[in-house]
Amino acid sequence: MNIRRRFKPGRWGCWTVVVIGGLGVLLSRGSAYQSQIASRMMIAACMAAGLDLCVGIAGQLSLGHAVFMAAGAYTCAVATASGLGIWMSLILAVLIGAGGAFILGYAMMSLRGDYLAVATLGLGEIVRVALENTSSLGGAAGFYNIPRFTTPPFTWLLMLLCLMCAVVFKQSRPGFLASAVGQDEEASMAIGINTRHAKVIALMVGATFTALAGVLYSGLNGFISPRDFTFTRSIDMLAAVVLGGPGTIFGPMLAAMLMECFFAVFQTLSVVRMILYSLALIVVTIIRYKKWRATS
Repeated sequence: MNIRRRFKPGRWGCWTVVVIGGLGVLLSRGSAYQSQIASRMMIAACMAAGLDLCVGIAGQLSLGHAVFMAAGAYTCAVATASGLGIWMSLILAVLIGAGGAFILGYAMMSLRGDYLAVATLGLGEIVRVALENTSSLGGAAGFYNIPRFTTPPFTWLLMLLCLMCAVVFKQSRPGFLASAVGQDEEASMAIGINTRHAKVIALMVGATFTALAGVLYSGLNGFISPRDFTFTRSIDMLAAVVLGGPGTIFGPMLAAMLMECFFAVFQTLSVVRMILYSLALIVVTIIRYKKWRATS
């Protein structure tokens, strides 16, 4: 099998993500509400790209990826409150996210399948409860007075950076190794691949994107709280990966943007929104499963 041919990124899909993000930037000139929706769409795309590297490429099911978003958001909030500039706070937050992924990766990546999913779920709840009970970070009330630096053009540029880095990683040697582990971990070990190392690298790169999304999120409203980084946030990320196509990068990013737009359109109809959202997940999952069975 020609591996490089198989890993060739969807050119049209990548351009679709770029164009939709650009349209969001143009539409954001209309009102403050449209500007916020456009920024949220692109933040969601960054989160989906980060989780896709872990779930779609490395094949490691994570149900606590919101932890890295919280790490980026709170690091940026504390750093800006301490007098650091926006760019230094952003770099520090990304490093904290990657460092946390390195530590957690080596602690948890020996687990597989359901065990890893439960472990990451527990980690997410531990971090949420810890944030709610840490008074120096605002506790359950949240962290206020964060500089509102997130704008649609700025978010669009960082989303493009995430997209390009994800595509480069996918076509690089670490990306090939992570994908080999995701397809068959036992076979990868048999041919000498350090599977834990490959999975940790994929997790670190993905956590970097997710922490970056957390930074942008903190600068969008000027306020964050533990309620912003619950299990539901992780599930929304995972749903975008499933709907968009695991391992394609641009697919989950596009799905995340469309989901965020969908939530905004049906914001006033919360019950109808969740019913339609659930039905869409069920239908797409059934269709993708049938396609997988037909090709396997």
